[in-house]
Amino acid sequence: MPLQRLFDYLNTGVVIFGCGLLLEIGYITINALLQSAFTFMGVLMILFYVALVLYDFWDMMRYKG
Repeated sequence: MPLQRLFDYLNTGVVIFGCGLLLEIGYITINALLQSAFTFMGVLMILFYVALVLYDFWDMMRYKG
């Protein structure tokens, strides 16, 4: 069972990292296409990523024990 949890956490970490990377690529692309800083999207991107990470930690703590 501990090995399964390790793989679960590893998989979740890779997915969260991938989501963050895709958000950053999208933000850079939109800024390049608009040729200006789209700060509203940047703020939303950061809020979404923080919420994603916090939810993952909450989910991990919920099943701890």
